[in-house]
This record gives sequence, C-alpha cells and structure tokens, in this order.
Amino acid sequence: MTAGIKRVAKQGMLSDQHGLCCYCEESLNIDNSHVEHLVPRNHAPELTLDWGNLAACCQNNSRCGHKRGSFHPVVNPYSDDCISWFECDFRGRLSVSENIPDEHRKLASDSRQMLGLDSCPDLIRRRERVILYVLRTWGEFFDDAAQDEGLFEMMLYEMFLEHGLPFRTSILSALHLPYHLLQHEIRF
Repeated sequence: MTAGIKRVAKQGMLSDQHGLCCYCEESLNIDNSHVEHLVPRNHAPELTLDWGNLAACCQNNSRCGHKRGSFHPVVNPYSDDCISWFECDFRGRLSVSENIPDEHRKLASDSRQMLGLDSCPDLIRRRERVILYVLRTWGEFFDDAAQDEGLFEMMLYEMFLEHGLPFRTSILSALHLPYHLLQHEIRF
C-alpha cells in the first residue's frame, strides 16, 4: 500500500471512529495514529487489506496496538457487545465487568492486559479528568435528560461529537449510563 493510499485510508478510519483510538478511545489525528490490523497479519494474511480488519490506533508504545504486537486474540472494538465487557470508575480505572458471560471473561481480561488499557497512569488520569469535566459541565442535566430518551441522545451527541470528547464508553460506564443510548452515528 502506498503512503498516499495509506493516508487516505487512515483518514477514513479516523472519520468512522470520530477521531478516537479503536482501543483506548484517546483523541487521534492523522499524525499521531497508525493503521491497526485487528487480526494481526501474521495470523490472517488474507485480511491485510480487509476494511473490517483495519482501524486507527494510537501510537503509544505502552498500550494499544504497539503494546499488543501480534498477540491474538483481543476484543474486537467493532463488536456490538464489547463495550459492556468493561467498566470504568470515576477515577478512570478500567476493569472487566462482572456482568459479562463467562465465555468472554478471559478474552476481556487478556485484552485489558495486552492492550495496557489500565496500566498507563497518564491514560487513567486523562480518563478521570474527562469524566469529572462531564460531571461538572453536564451533571445537572442528567436527571432531566434521563426522563426523556430523545433529550438524552441529543445531550450525548453534543458532548461527544460537538465537543469531541474522548473516552466515550468510559464516561458512560463511570456515570452508569446505558450504552444503548449511543446511536449508530455516535458509536464507532
């Protein structure tokens, strides 16, 4: 793949993912991201250029795709149910949810470890700051919005897309907000 084609593909991924890393949900741009093969090339060379196997990922060496290397399998961030496999607390700490089926628990635990999703203190601090920002900025609206699902969806849209907030699923988990309120246009 030429550098120009790779850059265009990465721009498409970033657009699809609303500018967030496929694993840690850190804010990304074209210069601080790389193309991640969800199933590594050495495990499935036939998927090397398959769009469903590609995602934009952060460049951090201590987490996500670079930390993972070719370890396989890890949670597929495109899977509809993977967002409920993890929980985040108000301090930005990520843990494996106690409510997931037993058959997914090992994959979730291995993914959390291999992707470094809770071993990077700076990432944890940034998650915590964003969660606190959301509480300070929109906290008073949560009770009113919870009574009206349409209003709640508009509030989430405003928070995530208009303000470009990272860590969407962490915010929802920490605030105990239902994931189903993330519409297709908001989720990645």
